[in-house]
Amino acid sequence: MKKLTLFLISMTFQALLFSQKQGNIWMFGQGGGLDFNSGTPTVVLGSQVFGNPQPGYYLYSEGCCSIADPNGKLLFYSNGDKVWNKFHQIMPNGNNLLGLYSSTQSALAIPMPLSDSLYYLFTTDVMERYLANGLRFSIIN
Repeated sequence: MKKLTLFLISMTFQALLFSQKQGNIWMFGQGGGLDFNSGTPTVVLGSQVFGNPQPGYYLYSEGCCSIADPNGKLLFYSNGDKVWNKFHQIMPNGNNLLGLYSSTQSALAIPMPLSDSLYYLFTTDVMERYLANGLRFSIIN
């Protein structure tokens, strides 16, 4: 009986919860992205995430991240080297973050605990540079 009661209580609370939409916008390389807010992915254009602009190199970015507010509206996105705002403009101090777009997981954005406006942006360097810049973080407001 206790197990049934516990199960019913947990199901009741679960029904009252709703998911936040911080992962509903995906911005990625070659100017593209996806918006999952409607339930069906729709294309979003304008991403500034591009790979190596030097001749003879592929124009792709292996790693990037994006984060939206709890309502699913894009806040910012990064390729580990730069961070752009929702208007696809480089944010203040958002250049040369010492990560690199060629890192498989070049950037990771997570909300700062107990804050509704601050985020951590973790960046990683690549093996080609012998991880010289290692793991770093920035605080985004």
